[in-house]
Amino acid sequence: MSFQLDWLSIYIAIIGTIISALLAYLSYSLNRQSQRASMQRSIEDIYDKMVDYRAEHPEVIRLCCRWNQSSFDAIYRQLNEEEVQWVNYYNYVELVSGFLNAVLYGRKIRLLDRPAYEGHYKPLAKLLVTENYPYFLSILDYPYLSSFIKGFISDLESEGWDFSEKHKKLIGSVSQAEPQKPSKA
Repeated sequence: MSFQLDWLSIYIAIIGTIISALLAYLSYSLNRQSQRASMQRSIEDIYDKMVDYRAEHPEVIRLCCRWNQSSFDAIYRQLNEEEVQWVNYYNYVELVSGFLNAVLYGRKIRLLDRPAYEGHYKPLAKLLVTENYPYFLSILDYPYLSSFIKGFISDLESEGWDFSEKHKKLIGSVSQAEPQKPSKA
């Protein structure tokens, strides 16, 4: 009888361990799904803010190709309307940086799956960095730019992506697409 009780105890302990492991795995899996959904919402919220800001301040697109070191001076002076526009642009690239950091961090900690990152977020991140490359280039060697963005830029450059050339092409295509004033005939 004692022998049977020993086996029954072992059997119950093994079943309890298996059930505990399954419950732990399910809990981990559900928690991970919740974290993914939360990360996705966070990224989407930042993106929405960025798009809304861009709609409210259309000049940021025009300014992205004119950024240079003296633009920082204008941000701190704000003596005229043009210098205030640099503040608007700076606010915009801060939103862009926030979006990029959220995406790149989400990818690093594996809360963005590969198809979502490669198919959607990476091309969008490439576009945003390329579009605002003069700004990112101006702070690339300073500690102000996050290691995520620096790493992203470095990785793409090592893959052969030429941000300067792509920026010129992108901005050139935008300026060529501007509507022409009708001529008076």
